[in-house]
Amino acid sequence: MKHLILVVLLVLFSQFSSGQRPSDLELWTGGEVGFKLSKKFSGSIAGQVRFNDTLASIKKSLTKIGAHYIFGKRFRLKGIYRVTLSPN
Repeated sequence: MKHLILVVLLVLFSQFSSGQRPSDLELWTGGEVGFKLSKKFSGSIAGQVRFNDTLASIKKSLTKIGAHYIFGKRFRLKGIYRVTLSPN
């Protein structure tokens, strides 16, 4: 696993060290936090951000808030609210 991480890092930084400036570099990053309020009810909050133009500006932002409820062994109810922001 350590060798794989090293290879990925070397490939990523080889473009920057060769004197070439990438013209189209985008990054999509995010994270999610889940929490359990009881045995049957839980929730989650997630956020993602997409950068463009060599990571200089934000292209899109996503936020999700979800709730999960379990009805017995076979049924589950899940609701998600998602907000997407795209600056001009």
